[in-house]
Amino acid sequence: MRRVMFFGVGLLVGAAVGSALVMLVTPVSGDDIRKRLKGHLNDARDAAKQAAETMRKDLEAEYLALTSGPRRKVR
Repeated sequence: MRRVMFFGVGLLVGAAVGSALVMLVTPVSGDDIRKRLKGHLNDARDAAKQAAETMRKDLEAEYLALTSGPRRKVR
């Protein structure tokens, strides 16, 4: 149990030190970083929506092609 506690404390300290270093070393302001990140996330979301729509249309077309053909009796 003690090992888990030490691991958790070490994880939190490491995250805090890493965050502080990033803030000190980053040449761009936080607002600029957030704007860039938001732009990238919006672009990724739009691309995912477009890919899903394209896949949906392709699957619908394939489904219609498979179900609208001549029907055969199954023995």
